[in-house]
Amino acid sequence: MRMQAWNLVYLVGLVVYIGIRGVFGGRTKRNEKVLSRVDLADRALVGLVFVGSIVLPRNISSRPGLGSLIIVCRHLFHGAGQ
Repeated sequence: MRMQAWNLVYLVGLVVYIGIRGVFGGRTKRNEKVLSRVDLADRALVGLVFVGSIVLPRNISSRPGLGSLIIVCRHLFHGAGQ
């Protein structure tokens, strides 16, 4: 299976992003927390981001009925010549 250039760019960017988050997350774990400000609204927003970035793209790409939607989007964004 041949990997396209933009998929490789995305994968490298994702790995760098996760690495940076890990480094700074480790540094801030040592900081003493005075007050936790995580509430239900914050948790709901994190859940929405998870659904929008992980669950929906995976479901759309794996459903045969929605394959035509992907083809139309590729046609619109990448041109008819490809």
